[in-house]
Amino acid sequence: MIKRSKSFTALLDKVVLIMLFALFSMFSLSAQTPRKESGAEGLTALNPGEPIPDAVWFMPLELNYFDGKKKTVKLADFKGKVIVLDFWSTGCKACIEGIPKMELIQDRFNKDMVILMVNSKRNKDTPQRIKTRFQKYREDFNYVPKLGSILDDTVFTTLFEHNTLPTTAVINSKGEFVATTNANNLTDGNIEAWHKGVKGNIKSKGIYYNTGGEGRGGGGSLFDTTSTYYYSAFAKQRDNFLDSYPNTVYRDGTTYLRIGNHTLSFMLTYAFPLEMKDYSVRKAYYAPGLGIDFKLKLIRNRYWYEYFNRDSVTKKEIRDVYRKDFVHFFKIAVERRKDTVEFYKVSYTSAFEKLKTKHNMVISIESSPDNESYAQKIPIYSILSGLSYAFEVPIEIEQSEMTRVDITIPAGFIYRTEKEKLDFFKEKGIILTRKKAFKEFPYIYLTK
Repeated sequence: MIKRSKSFTALLDKVVLIMLFALFSMFSLSAQTPRKESGAEGLTALNPGEPIPDAVWFMPLELNYFDGKKKTVKLADFKGKVIVLDFWSTGCKACIEGIPKMELIQDRFNKDMVILMVNSKRNKDTPQRIKTRFQKYREDFNYVPKLGSILDDTVFTTLFEHNTLPTTAVINSKGEFVATTNANNLTDGNIEAWHKGVKGNIKSKGIYYNTGGEGRGGGGSLFDTTSTYYYSAFAKQRDNFLDSYPNTVYRDGTTYLRIGNHTLSFMLTYAFPLEMKDYSVRKAYYAPGLGIDFKLKLIRNRYWYEYFNRDSVTKKEIRDVYRKDFVHFFKIAVERRKDTVEFYKVSYTSAFEKLKTKHNMVISIESSPDNESYAQKIPIYSILSGLSYAFEVPIEIEQSEMTRVDITIPAGFIYRTEKEKLDFFKEKGIILTRKKAFKEFPYIYLTK
């Protein structure tokens, strides 16, 4: 323990007191480290399904708010609710950008759930660093976060192991640790399941193996290469691994390539780069019978690929092997065609004016078949392009169409009839008119 002189302590108290009166000087050096009398010392990491220790429920927790206010609570105050601990730091851009999204989720499930932000002691975030970061945040977006944060945390960081940010830890209504995960899994269905006291359909992903010195290319290969001459293998998503971009590594005469935990659409585009040129799977053309469920598989399902050869192999040779094995494994192929095809052309009515944003903050909550999505200050190009796959034919919209809008897409939208989808956008002032033209396009189909 570092000993401080009385004069130093008095000076520090004075500085903190002054900071409290500033708008964003909410943060003191008060640690949430367990005291001996709390009974919380000696904590170890929890496994999914284990209950939160009794001592932790009754520890005093100081919540610091971004408007300068503070409040002391206990975890026990929220028993019976779903408790989400959102770990963050000032150096994590995605954490900061995700705060408004977390607040929307909190507002939506206010009676059944509470979200507590947690800044770990190991982040080494100082009060001044936090103050400066959120002064800039307010200047950029005219926005002051409403969620409270625990600072200098050691308890929850110990209980819910993680080595990446952002990370969220979930406690269900029974007081059991559910999982460490990401905010994308805070869906309506999962939150409702957690409130009923069940785990929900997610796996705990706290510690990732491909971090540190080797980065996302590390963490070991699928197979032991010690006695292996060659392999080319696809696999399902590997738990506790971050996505890895294609990176061919030549080492000691060997060749290694990994494409880790990427969507099937990414895998397909990597296999057919020329065929998919200037297109995404969301705006491609499909063989008859390949409906919404197939397109969702392309967009959402993630896979892993590795190539190893004890010889030095050119990138073109690897790409040829990858493409051949992709078709063999997934039974999917793409060809470039030229033909007269149908598509939707976009136009607007006066009702579209109501969609134009009046906000400074960008918020995007991703949609799913069972979850509504919300877009705030998002370009209309991004929204319509992103939903193009949900229609019978692609939506053609210029990438320069960057009018920013606020819009909510209801749950189950992609399974509505074509007329219902068109009527939904028509009511919003967006008219999708079916047209025909001669085009060059990618054609996705199943092989035999």
